[in-house]
Amino acid sequence: MKTRFDAPTEVAECHVAMPARAVVDEVHAIVERNPHFRRHTNEIVVEFDGHTLVLTGRLPSFYLKQMLQESLRDLEGVAKIDNRVDVVCCDGLSSIQRLPR
Repeated sequence: MKTRFDAPTEVAECHVAMPARAVVDEVHAIVERNPHFRRHTNEIVVEFDGHTLVLTGRLPSFYLKQMLQESLRDLEGVAKIDNRVDVVCCDGLSSIQRLPR
């Protein structure tokens, strides 16, 4: 799993100062413990920007994309989750927008 994070910040809504590294480490732990993501941990990129958790990368189904978001919903210090994960399946189904030629 890849990681990007900013300096420690305070979440106004929670009134708790959470270092970005602590939030990202907790996300990694949650994802790695979940058997649904066993083969996909290297395909998920986590960033913590202020009070927003930004998820990018790719997963093979919309179900896993939603499950990822829901498994992180109650994470301390996170006020919002921006789920930008692309769904790319082996049968051609994809959430990636193609640019017109």
